[in-house]
Amino acid sequence: MLNGELYLRADDTIKTLLDESIRRGNNFYCYQLPQSNRITVCREAIVIPGLSERGGFVVSSFNNEYTLTLHPEAEIEFEDSLFSENLQEDCPLCSAMLPSTTREEHRKGVKAIISSLRQNGFGKCVLSRRISGELTKTIPDIFVELCKKYPTAFIFLYNTPASGIWLGATPELLLKAEDGKLTSVSLAGTRPNGTAAEWDAKNREEQDIVTQYIADTLAKNDIEPRIGPLFTRQAGPVEHLCRIINGDTEDITISSIRSLLHTLSPTPALGGYPKNFALGLIQTHESHSRECYGGFCGPFQDKDNFNLYVNLRSARVFPECGVYAQYVGGGITRFSNAEDEWKETEIKASTLKL
Repeated sequence: MLNGELYLRADDTIKTLLDESIRRGNNFYCYQLPQSNRITVCREAIVIPGLSERGGFVVSSFNNEYTLTLHPEAEIEFEDSLFSENLQEDCPLCSAMLPSTTREEHRKGVKAIISSLRQNGFGKCVLSRRISGELTKTIPDIFVELCKKYPTAFIFLYNTPASGIWLGATPELLLKAEDGKLTSVSLAGTRPNGTAAEWDAKNREEQDIVTQYIADTLAKNDIEPRIGPLFTRQAGPVEHLCRIINGDTEDITISSIRSLLHTLSPTPALGGYPKNFALGLIQTHESHSRECYGGFCGPFQDKDNFNLYVNLRSARVFPECGVYAQYVGGGITRFSNAEDEWKETEIKASTLKL
């Protein structure tokens, strides 16, 4: 634990602390690691550009547009008199929010991408959609609810000047260092939880692409990858094909970690493959900015101890206006069907009850 962090359980105490940090507009973070009943809270942090050796909570946007480290300040006492009782009735930030992606817009994008992939003969592209709506619960309530509902996910909530407030329940580990070992997860291929049939060609191709990309990236950074067996992993209302990929951290440096993260993110699970080809399709066929969706976040103690997760099953929230922008996506291959891809995003969106 870093100085300035608190370990708590999901009760009214944490809701109060989070509510105070949100009302004050603090830079803060809060998270619960998978299979843990302990919640880490930093009520106020300083923002350091890049991946800092000082440690804290790392936030990176999609396609590495920026990376920040939230480093915990010493604990402070909050004064109620500092809180504003009057919120703006017309918030410029919220009035500029884009509307939700329509079904027809999504269908056209999927079909265009399928056509491009067939012409290319191979590959994958992740098309996302944006879902805008009004918040029906407080942000602290949503966070605590996610912690209780998804014990195997990484639950996160953070605020920075660059990103705004984001929260989510992600099942996907990007990169972890612990006990001299690096771990990444190839999580790709999606279907409703509990499906009895065999996995189809489209989902298997997705999984193979992501696994090979992660393994190749580790190898190019002088880390010999060890690829684990294929298995099906539940993630809330859906399930995915999954492989665990390990490597040793001997002689790893902070510089090599930065390079590795820059190359890994976004993985083909959130961007596509070939990488530049897929990112070009995303730029052409998505009308919205992904912001932090598809980037990564998580606690970073030092080069030998960190847990960084892909930012997905997530939303940016605007408490001053009581609205949110949720992002969900799906991997498109030559074998995709536009109607099935829409249904997949609907199921994934049900992870968050905002």
